[in-house]
Amino acid sequence: MDGDDLYLEPAAFYRLVQVAGRDSGEGLPASLQILKKRLHEKGLLASVDGKRQTLTVRRTIAGCSKDVLHLFRRTVLPDEPEESDIDNGPEE
Repeated sequence: MDGDDLYLEPAAFYRLVQVAGRDSGEGLPASLQILKKRLHEKGLLASVDGKRQTLTVRRTIAGCSKDVLHLFRRTVLPDEPEESDIDNGPEE
């Protein structure tokens, strides 16, 4: 994560989605390429690499250049509640 940006290694993300689908009783019949295409079609990718015509972008992570899926953090992780939104119990 980098601020509001979330970078996911495609193969690891695909495996995570497969496991989550299997555990919920719904299989994932799509390939990694189809999954990336669907994420793009639904507007869930924050950016793509138009110059290279890929749905992944290149980022340097831990000193290595990697092709990653770029999503906004809020797409995958819910917003954390504000301190004022936390229920401190019934008011007296």
